Amino acid sequence: MSEFAETVSAPIVTFGAEDVRRLKDLAARSTKDRFRFCTHDSTAHPIQEMLICTRRHVYLPPHRHPTGKCESYHVVEGQAAVYLMSEAGEILNMHLLGDGDHDGAFFFRISEPIFHFVFPLSDWFVYHEIYSGPWTREGSVIPAPFAPAEDDPIGVAAFIKRITGVDITS
Repeated sequence: MSEFAETVSAPIVTFGAEDVRRLKDLAARSTKDRFRFCTHDSTAHPIQEMLICTRRHVYLPPHRHPTGKCESYHVVEGQAAVYLMSEAGEILNMHLLGDGDHDGAFFFRISEPIFHFVFPLSDWFVYHEIYSGPWTREGSVIPAPFAPAEDDPIGVAAFIKRITGVDITS
């Protein structure tokens, strides 16, 4: 287990309310306020599946995936906005995602190499992510050149304010 992820790989994997509580606890103890359970046994697996938990307003850097890769999110709990962005960093569209207690679609899939930015709106955002593997750090995620690095808190705050209108500094 790392500070941000744990592998839970077996022939049959189930998640319930107690697992979500544990996931939230691990996210709360993480320095990045997020945590994931990976259900695939390696990055080479053709299907990468994760149960991910983040806190409100956590910065998940905008990125895109190469042509031929797809990614989907199925909301378990909470609400988030997914911004689709141009090469220049302008908003093309926004999709609101939510569980039954929050407004928005509970499922989102992207199969084109479009920059996207997931921004959690509820206290907790828990979702099931599926990505077409295999996964490599260099080949699977293309960072948005217009977005700040995670270790730039001033840049991150300005970016979030510009895109979402939310001031995370107050």
